[in-house]
Amino acid sequence: MVEIVNFSKYKLIPMEELVKAEWNYKQEDEEMATALVENFKRNGQVENLIVRQLDTGYYEVVNGNHRYDALKVLGAKKVVVYDKGKISLTEAQRLAVETNESKFVADQVELAKLLKEMTDTFDEDELLATLPYSKQELDNMVSMTEFDFNKLGGGSSGEEGVAGNTNPNALKLTLNEDVLLLWKEWIETVRRLTGDANEYKAFALGMETLAVIDEDTVPFTTVSTDSNTTTTRKEGKE
Repeated sequence: MVEIVNFSKYKLIPMEELVKAEWNYKQEDEEMATALVENFKRNGQVENLIVRQLDTGYYEVVNGNHRYDALKVLGAKKVVVYDKGKISLTEAQRLAVETNESKFVADQVELAKLLKEMTDTFDEDELLATLPYSKQELDNMVSMTEFDFNKLGGGSSGEEGVAGNTNPNALKLTLNEDVLLLWKEWIETVRRLTGDANEYKAFALGMETLAVIDEDTVPFTTVSTDSNTTTTRKEGKE
């Protein structure tokens, strides 16, 4: 029988006995690092680091290199770790990917509801100090729960006025498969949030929610336009 929990592997180790993994593949992010430090100030160390023993006598941080940095900034003397012992480099790298990347995707609607409740309870500046969101991102998420669909009136959900271009307000988009999938996922998100959604409502909520966006985050850009038709394509990074 596999032993799931081995409490003897949890240890309190002096910071000076730890070294960061030179092969750590996680990117540096100054804003996230600052938020992580504030998170530790508020909550303390609630997640252990994962380490392996090196022949030098030091412990290499397999998972938790940024948490190590935050604890070091705060002047921590000791840290809680889970010691995997003398495992190989490739075993350590596999463990890092398994524990870092085995994450469940958040339901954006339910997340928005939780964030709305938090903003009703906590000061926004306090939240922004510890959460991994900018003010714009937080406002966008909260606005999803506050959108007033009654103001939309009787919008069309589909093809009316599009096929023949008889409606001067009709907008026709030609999307590649990736962007089309994102669009369908967004419609489903709006449906879960409101109980009902058509393309008009989904588009209106998207424009309201993303009224201010960073151009680098836009997944597609206009490449040709006439009076009634806009064709778009996804932009790749160089």
